[in-house]
Amino acid sequence: MDKFNLSPDEANNVNSVLYLISAVASPLFGFIVDKSGRNVNWIFLAISTTMVAHSILAFTMLNPYVAIVTILSGLIVDKSDGDYMWLEIFYLGWLANCIETNLEHKL
Repeated sequence: MDKFNLSPDEANNVNSVLYLISAVASPLFGFIVDKSGRNVNWIFLAISTTMVAHSILAFTMLNPYVAIVTILSGLIVDKSDGDYMWLEIFYLGWLANCIETNLEHKL
């Protein structure tokens, strides 16, 4: 909480988002891994993504939601069969949200 200047409620929200994503994604990815039969490749990908997300949390002062966006970005590309259009739409949506938030603070 101190590192990221989060209130206890905000820190709880960050922690709960990770468990919520895990609760939804675990059975889904379990099914995909079973159907594809490439367990080692999936494990390597999962470990690599987790290492990147934890490195962002440990070694930078970026907001914890950045690590969650990293995980979601990989999930979007994976689900869209490598079509980056959906990833760009995801990013554009968040950028529009940032612009709106900044405009609200200036008014």
